[in-house]
Parts: sequence; structure tokens; C-alpha cells
Amino acid sequence: MSQAVVWGHVPMTQRTVAGWVAPVAAAKVEERRRVLAFARAAPAALWDQPSDVPGWTHKDILSHLAGGNDLVLQRLLRAVVARASIDPALLDPDTDAENADGIAQRRSWSRDRLIAELERDGAEVEDLLSRLTERDRDLPLPGSTMRLSDFLRRVADEHHDLLHLQQLEDGLRTADG
Repeated sequence: MSQAVVWGHVPMTQRTVAGWVAPVAAAKVEERRRVLAFARAAPAALWDQPSDVPGWTHKDILSHLAGGNDLVLQRLLRAVVARASIDPALLDPDTDAENADGIAQRRSWSRDRLIAELERDGAEVEDLLSRLTERDRDLPLPGSTMRLSDFLRRVADEHHDLLHLQQLEDGLRTADG
């Protein structure tokens, strides 16, 4: 059974997603909406301040969210939707190196450009999630004991964007302190 989820990036747009995907899609949309709202409203002075993440500024956190946070998810979903084979290495990335590279590539970007990338990638994840079907639910992931539904549940349960949003909000409270 499909369930309607209202997607946040385009007003009044609805997509229907498979019922097993709906909780993940709703969580991703809400978390991305909250990060984007904060990023738009936060004062410019916040972004160059050091964050609680060692070696990262608050802008680096935003860069991380914009450029790589969902890369594994995006790559996996692209392969599933295209009915392509999934490289087992996809599920075991060198996260530290990818984070460092993504942040370095975006260090000179403006906040508005990072926000645009967050929106674009969020829209792609939403689109890919909406294209999953019941037959994808139990798709085994190579090199893993997980099925696609297990992986997506893990992604939703991590609340990765919210953890970083909390760090950004803490930085703002400290700056206002």
C-alpha cells in the first residue's frame, strides 16, 4: 500500500511512496527542512566560528551536510532505481576522507550556494525514495546481511542531520551567550 507524503522542497507538491519507505522519506524531508530553515536564518557571524566538531567551523558542518552527507544513500538509491548492480564497497566508504574532501571542495562556497546544494540533493533523495517499490524492500545489499529496508531504517534512525543541526544551534547559543 502506498502512502502520501507531502514533500517540503516544492510547495503543494505530493509524491506517493511505498508504505515501507514513507517513515524514512518523512524523516529525511523534515530533517532537511529544519536544517535549511536554520541555515537561512542564522547570522553570518556564526559560520566562521569553530564548532564542537574538532577542526570544523559551523560552515564546515553546513558544507558536510550539503556535500556528502547523503552520498552513500544517493549512490545506493540511484543503483537500485536504475536496477544496476550495487558495488559492495559503496556500503563501506572511507567516511573521514570523504568528509575532508567534501568540506575542502566547498570551503570557499557561499552559504547560499551550500543551501542550494542541500536543496538539490534533498530533492534528489526525495525523488529516488519515491521511485522505490515493494519489490525493492527485501533487496539484499551485497557484502552485508542487511536488506534495503534495513539500511533505510538505519539511515532514518541515525538522525544524522538533526545531530549536526544541534551542533549548529549550540554554536549559535554559545555565540549569543
